[in-house]
Amino acid sequence: MQIIEGLTPNEPLVTNDKGGSQSFTPYGFELIPAKPIFALANIYKYGADKYGNHNYLKLPIDSQLGHAIQHIYAYLAGDSSDKHLEHALTRVTQALHTHYENGGEFSPQVYHKK
Repeated sequence: MQIIEGLTPNEPLVTNDKGGSQSFTPYGFELIPAKPIFALANIYKYGADKYGNHNYLKLPIDSQLGHAIQHIYAYLAGDSSDKHLEHALTRVTQALHTHYENGGEFSPQVYHKK
């Protein structure tokens, strides 16, 4: 059973300008900045310590998104009482994870350079 698309041993090969070949990937993990990932992990740890591991899976997606929007608006309003951007990112990530866990389709878009 293939869980994540684009990771089979049969992916097409791509060759770089130096002649090095490897399997094509639709992902750009090397492009994701590290600091936001550390911030996300920090908020996940905070939530797990406060509510228990994966408590968010028991919450409806619309509630998760509502809390994300609340944090975004709090940030935009200038509120500095919490790490609003970090919490917003976490809530959206949790909503997306819940979506996948509830049978939502994971199908990455394949982008090509123009």
